Amino acid sequence: RIAIAHRDGFGERGQDEISRFLVSELWSRLRNPDLVHHAEIPVFAPGGSGEWIDGVIDLLCVWDGSGRTAVIDWKTNRRAKGESDSALLERLEATYGGQLRAYGSALVRSRGTTSPELHNYSSAAGETVTIEVVGSVL
Repeated sequence: RIAIAHRDGFGERGQDEISRFLVSELWSRLRNPDLVHHAEIPVFAPGGSGEWIDGVIDLLCVWDGSGRTAVIDWKTNRRAKGESDSALLERLEATYGGQLRAYGSALVRSRGTTSPELHNYSSAAGETVTIEVVGSVL
Protein backbone atom coordinates (compact mmCIF):
# COMPACT_ATOMS: atom_id res chain seq x y z
CA ARG A 1 0.00 0.00 0.00
CA ILE A 2 2.89 2.37 0.70
CA ALA A 3 4.17 1.87 -2.88
CA ILE A 4 0.73 2.79 -4.22
CA ALA A 5 0.60 5.80 -1.89
CA HIS A 6 4.04 6.92 -3.17
CA ARG A 7 2.84 6.56 -6.74
CA ASP A 8 -0.20 8.72 -5.95
CA GLY A 9 1.77 11.37 -4.05
CA PHE A 10 0.81 10.34 -0.50
CA GLY A 11 3.74 8.09 0.37
CA GLU A 12 5.33 10.30 2.98
CA ARG A 13 2.01 10.87 4.78
CA GLY A 14 1.16 7.16 4.59
CA GLN A 15 4.55 6.12 5.96
CA ASP A 16 4.30 8.67 8.78
CA GLU A 17 0.82 7.47 9.75
CA ILE A 18 1.79 3.79 9.70
CA SER A 19 4.90 4.54 11.76
CA ARG A 20 2.82 6.38 14.39
CA PHE A 21 0.25 3.58 14.47
CA LEU A 22 2.83 0.82 14.98
CA VAL A 23 4.16 2.51 18.13
CA SER A 24 0.74 3.60 19.41
CA GLU A 25 -1.00 2.33 22.51
CA LEU A 26 -3.92 1.33 20.27
CA TRP A 27 -1.73 -1.08 18.27
CA SER A 28 -0.64 -2.72 21.51
CA ARG A 29 -4.27 -3.13 22.65
CA LEU A 30 -5.45 -4.48 19.30
CA ARG A 31 -2.90 -7.30 19.47
CA ASN A 32 -4.63 -8.80 22.54
CA PRO A 33 -5.38 -12.46 21.68
CA ASP A 34 -8.74 -12.24 23.51
CA LEU A 35 -10.06 -9.69 21.01
CA VAL A 36 -12.28 -10.49 18.08
CA HIS A 37 -12.13 -7.73 15.44
CA HIS A 38 -14.96 -6.77 13.11
CA ALA A 39 -14.32 -4.13 10.43
CA GLU A 40 -16.66 -1.84 8.53
CA ILE A 41 -19.95 -2.45 10.37
CA PRO A 42 -22.82 -0.39 8.85
CA VAL A 43 -24.93 1.53 11.37
CA PHE A 44 -28.18 3.46 11.10
CA ALA A 45 -29.04 4.67 14.59
CA PRO A 46 -30.82 7.54 16.36
CA GLY A 47 -28.59 10.39 17.46
CA GLY A 48 -28.92 12.36 20.68
CA SER A 49 -31.29 15.10 19.54
CA GLY A 50 -33.71 13.40 17.20
CA GLU A 51 -31.45 13.07 14.18
CA TRP A 52 -30.36 9.77 12.68
CA ILE A 53 -26.75 8.73 12.18
CA ASP A 54 -25.95 6.74 9.06
CA GLY A 55 -22.37 5.54 9.11
CA VAL A 56 -19.85 2.77 9.41
CA ILE A 57 -18.07 1.56 12.54
CA ASP A 58 -14.49 1.33 11.35
CA LEU A 59 -13.48 -1.27 13.89
CA LEU A 60 -15.54 -3.11 16.50
CA CYS A 61 -13.54 -5.03 19.10
CA VAL A 62 -15.23 -7.69 21.21
CA TRP A 63 -13.44 -9.33 24.12
CA ASP A 64 -14.00 -13.04 23.66
CA GLY A 65 -16.49 -14.44 26.15
CA SER A 66 -17.03 -11.25 28.15
CA GLY A 67 -19.36 -9.24 25.93
CA ARG A 68 -17.18 -6.16 26.46
CA THR A 69 -16.96 -4.07 23.29
CA ALA A 70 -15.04 -1.10 21.96
CA VAL A 71 -15.70 1.03 18.92
CA ILE A 72 -12.61 2.45 17.23
CA ASP A 73 -13.38 5.19 14.72
CA TRP A 74 -10.38 5.91 12.53
CA LYS A 75 -9.92 9.61 11.80
CA THR A 76 -7.56 10.83 9.09
CA ASN A 77 -8.34 14.52 9.69
CA ARG A 78 -5.30 16.68 9.22
CA ARG A 79 -4.01 18.96 11.89
CA ALA A 80 -4.93 22.66 11.56
CA LYS A 81 -1.98 25.03 11.25
CA GLY A 82 -0.25 25.19 14.64
CA GLU A 83 -2.70 22.72 16.23
CA SER A 84 -1.27 20.53 19.00
CA ASP A 85 -2.07 16.84 19.42
CA SER A 86 -4.33 17.59 22.38
CA ALA A 87 -6.20 20.33 20.48
CA LEU A 88 -6.64 17.99 17.49
CA LEU A 89 -8.01 15.23 19.74
CA GLU A 90 -10.38 17.69 21.43
CA ARG A 91 -11.62 18.84 18.00
CA LEU A 92 -12.22 15.24 16.92
CA GLU A 93 -14.10 14.54 20.15
CA ALA A 94 -16.30 17.62 19.67
CA THR A 95 -16.91 16.89 15.99
CA TYR A 96 -17.53 13.14 16.15
CA GLY A 97 -18.68 12.49 19.72
CA GLY A 98 -22.37 12.38 18.77
CA GLN A 99 -21.66 9.93 15.98
CA LEU A 100 -19.80 7.56 18.30
CA ARG A 101 -22.50 7.82 20.97
CA ALA A 102 -25.06 6.81 18.32
CA TYR A 103 -22.85 3.84 17.41
CA GLY A 104 -22.72 2.91 21.10
CA SER A 105 -26.49 3.15 21.32
CA ALA A 106 -26.83 0.84 18.31
CA LEU A 107 -24.56 -1.71 20.00
CA VAL A 108 -26.61 -1.59 23.19
CA ARG A 109 -29.78 -2.23 21.22
CA SER A 110 -28.41 -4.89 18.87
CA ARG A 111 -25.89 -6.75 21.06
CA GLY A 112 -27.11 -6.04 24.56
CA THR A 113 -23.79 -4.41 25.37
CA THR A 114 -24.17 -2.40 28.55
CA SER A 115 -21.35 0.14 28.21
CA PRO A 116 -19.35 0.04 24.99
CA GLU A 117 -16.06 1.91 24.95
CA LEU A 118 -16.01 4.63 22.30
CA HIS A 119 -12.75 5.89 20.82
CA ASN A 120 -11.51 8.10 18.00
CA TYR A 121 -8.05 7.21 16.72
CA SER A 122 -6.25 10.09 15.05
CA SER A 123 -3.80 8.97 12.40
CA ALA A 124 -2.22 12.46 12.49
CA ALA A 125 -1.52 12.30 16.24
CA GLY A 126 -1.12 8.52 16.55
CA GLU A 127 -3.35 8.64 19.64
CA THR A 128 -6.87 7.80 20.70
CA VAL A 129 -9.37 9.96 22.52
CA THR A 130 -12.11 8.31 24.53
CA ILE A 131 -15.58 9.64 23.91
CA GLU A 132 -17.37 9.94 27.21
CA VAL A 133 -20.90 8.63 27.40
CA VAL A 134 -23.07 11.29 29.00
CA GLY A 135 -25.87 9.58 30.92
CA SER A 136 -27.24 6.54 29.17
CA VAL A 137 -26.20 5.82 25.59
CA LEU A 138 -29.86 5.07 24.93
